[in-house]
Amino acid sequence: MAEERSHILDSLALWGEVHADPTDSVYALLFSRYPELESLFVMDTDGGVRGSMLQQAFECIMDHVGEKQIAYSLVSTSRILHEGYGVPAGRFDDFFGVIRDSCRADLADKWSDAMDMEWNDMLETFRGLL
Repeated sequence: MAEERSHILDSLALWGEVHADPTDSVYALLFSRYPELESLFVMDTDGGVRGSMLQQAFECIMDHVGEKQIAYSLVSTSRILHEGYGVPAGRFDDFFGVIRDSCRADLADKWSDAMDMEWNDMLETFRGLL
């Protein structure tokens, strides 16, 4: 049986061609939508925390479309951990939507309905995790 194609992975591959390191654009979009979150990164003067968080988010996304071994527990536990930093659960989940929206904006006309549908399904799955 042929392996099913992942439109999420396709979008990330295309994004990598357009934007080698999307960290700055992802966080610019995050802070423009949720300015109250920027103060939580005041000590992250070198961007290391932001980069690490984005990398971990990408690992969850890749695992979701792949083996599904760590993504769901990592998303659930990270949501709880971030509540301790003052991040409401909904804002934690919004981060994945910001990643999608930043990717979609950079891809412009390369973004497809199939990508949108698969991303939306994943975001809904992540939001539904306890």
